Amino acid sequence: MKTMSLSTVINPTILILAALIALVTFLALRGNNLPLLANPKVSVAIVLVLGFAMCAQGGLGYVGAAGQWTHPLAIVGYILGAAILVVAGAAFFGFKLPLIAGPSQALIAMVALIGAKVVNSLAHYLVAR
Repeated sequence: MKTMSLSTVINPTILILAALIALVTFLALRGNNLPLLANPKVSVAIVLVLGFAMCAQGGLGYVGAAGQWTHPLAIVGYILGAAILVVAGAAFFGFKLPLIAGPSQALIAMVALIGAKVVNSLAHYLVAR
C-alpha cells in the first residue's frame, strides 16, 4: 500500500479554500450588498466552485494517487459529492427538496455536506494508511 503524507489531505490550500467558503457563506447569509454576493444563487455557485477545488486538492486527488477508487470511504465521498450537486441544482433551477426551501437553505446544506466530505476524506486517509 502506498503511503501518503497528511499534507495531501489537509494542506494550506484546502484551509484557504475552507476559509473562503466560510466567508462567502457568512456574507451571503448576513444579507450583505456586495455585488457578487447580492444574489444567493451566485453564492451557491461560488461555494460549489470552491468545493470542487477542495475536492480536487485533498479528496479525489488523494483517492486517485492512492489508487483506492473502490474503497468504501471513497464511495461515501462520491455520494456526498453527488448530494452537493443535487442541492446546488435544486438551488439553481428552483426544485424543492425536503428541508431545503430556497437558495439560502441550499447554501447551508451545501456547506454542511462539504464539511462532511472533508471529515470523510480525513477519515479515509487515516483508515487507509
